[in-house]
Amino acid sequence: MSCVEVKNVFFSYNNGDKEEKILNGINMSVDRGTIYTLIGASGCGKTTLLSCLMCIQKPQSGELKVFNQKSAKIPKLIGFMPQQNSLVAELTINETLQYFGHLYEMKQEIFDERFEMISELLDLPDKNLQIRDLSGGEQRRISLAATIIHDPKLLILDEPTVGLDFLLREKIWEFLFQKTTNDNVTAIITTHYISEAANAHRCGFMRNGILIAEDSPNAILDKLNIESLDEAFYHLCTKKENENQIILESENFGREQNEEKIEEQKIFRPKIMKGLLIKEFHRIRRQPLEIFIIFIMPVFQFYLFLIAIGAIPNDLILGIVNNEDQNCNKYTINNSIPIDKCSEATFSCEFTNHVINNNFQKVLYNTHHQALHDFKESNLFGFVEIPKNFTQIIFDETENRTGAVEVFLDNSKYHLLLYTKSKIMSAFLDFMDELAGRCNVNELIRGRPIKFEELYAPLSFDIRTTLMTAIMLSLPFTMTNIFALLIISDTRIAGVWNRTLLCGVKLTEIILANAIECIFISIVIAASMIIGQDFIFGAEVLGSKFLVFSLITGICIVGFMMGFFISILCDKFQASSGLGQLITILTVFTTGLIWPVESLSPWIIPISYIHPLTFPFIANRNIILKGVEICHSSVILGFFVINAWIIVLAVSSYFLLKTKKFSRNF
Repeated sequence: MSCVEVKNVFFSYNNGDKEEKILNGINMSVDRGTIYTLIGASGCGKTTLLSCLMCIQKPQSGELKVFNQKSAKIPKLIGFMPQQNSLVAELTINETLQYFGHLYEMKQEIFDERFEMISELLDLPDKNLQIRDLSGGEQRRISLAATIIHDPKLLILDEPTVGLDFLLREKIWEFLFQKTTNDNVTAIITTHYISEAANAHRCGFMRNGILIAEDSPNAILDKLNIESLDEAFYHLCTKKENENQIILESENFGREQNEEKIEEQKIFRPKIMKGLLIKEFHRIRRQPLEIFIIFIMPVFQFYLFLIAIGAIPNDLILGIVNNEDQNCNKYTINNSIPIDKCSEATFSCEFTNHVINNNFQKVLYNTHHQALHDFKESNLFGFVEIPKNFTQIIFDETENRTGAVEVFLDNSKYHLLLYTKSKIMSAFLDFMDELAGRCNVNELIRGRPIKFEELYAPLSFDIRTTLMTAIMLSLPFTMTNIFALLIISDTRIAGVWNRTLLCGVKLTEIILANAIECIFISIVIAASMIIGQDFIFGAEVLGSKFLVFSLITGICIVGFMMGFFISILCDKFQASSGLGQLITILTVFTTGLIWPVESLSPWIIPISYIHPLTFPFIANRNIILKGVEICHSSVILGFFVINAWIIVLAVSSYFLLKTKKFSRNF
């Protein structure tokens, strides 16, 4: 009975304008219960043939069947060992084999028996050693152990004995003979060691994408009347007149295949989900850099922002030019003009004391020119000039009091400018209120030059709170995006992704496992930010903290899914990293993080509106600063955008995985 059939298979790559043929109409047949070795030079198509056989790559034409069906339908019957070790470096030997045991849904007692047997067979190192601490040969043995842990019916081994010593190679061949003889297991092996092919039941010599010979080793030697397989292979490759033609045809091609029953897959498989999640847990906990990037860095950056940005400026130097009374040393805030002296006193000194009490250092000047000179020399942030008739202007209701005091400030420091303006005006209003009450002139209140209404934030409000509403969403989004790019790219480079899929794991299970991991990480980040913002730094939240927590969690998930999608979309890490940086730049400049969306250029506004952070920023700001509830339109829109992006990215990732290079060459 035939176990594997390969019929007229063609496979090629497009190398620019040139098509490079890898498999050129190859035919191959492997009997059940036999060892079949594929021999050929590097680049002859051995690994490509195995990749097509495992549905990793799809040939342009031809037919490949395993047990009379596609290999992807019967993953538990096949054990595939790729050329690349494709192991998670952070896992121990025991955790690695447990991982594959979970993927194959093995019972624990069966796994324990197999683990003991394989450990003895392959002379495995201490089971608590991590893969990254093993030598190349030891990692090769672990890769082979993962291939045979579930006792498959068909073994497909790509260079299994490379890097192993002679005794261990002999031991593996002895094991293969035992399995094929006693358990009717079939093995297909590629090798560079032609001498090993003599141990196989059948061997195939590959050259230029076709089999130039396929038969038992003895039959090939007899037909060519040659004593060694090395000579036979050399003889076959140098026969120019028969180049690219089958010289020794197989007599077994086209035999009837034995069909194995396909096990019906469940919609949800807890063991596989458990294996995927445990693998990620062990991998992350042994990666200090990843722990720092995903858990510590966004929270640390947020805390650093709260410490460093938006605090009340100290020791700003403000000049005072008092043209009304230059002898103000006798006045203090607590040394006010008595009520019975209101009509006789001058109040400019009291006003300057109110100003200086607002975190400013006072420097007195006699003239405007002196103050202006120091201002231009950057010795002052600004100066206040009080006119000679300051008190008269205040008490005279017919005067235009708008120009009672002139203020000169450094406009190049915008945030300090806003702060200083606010403090000077606040000091002026406090001074006027106090004066009106003390001197029984209540009409003065109605005559103040500017009337302020404190909507949502008082005059003493600092800019940190406004920026915080955006920072606490942008940092988690950016860091989870980077984290997803790193872990998916690392998994791809290591070959773990392909090997996981070849174990029969569905794309939906991989996406779900990553989503669960992402939700957990998001909850930790969101909780850390809320705790720090509320209990450590005391930043006030007028609305529901749960809504803020939910927004942060949702944005973390969007960031993770964005990174997941980008890493699938791009074939190379450099491309995915560049696209990730573009997303970060758009986040900074187009979402209202540092500049209001309303002030953006018209051609940027559409980009801003489709960015996943713009409307959640608005929702978070309204919750924190205005105390709006979940039924508010901005909050509803913010959560709608988050959920819409999660759904779009998840669905897009799924279909991209299904179609991109036949879903497994990834």
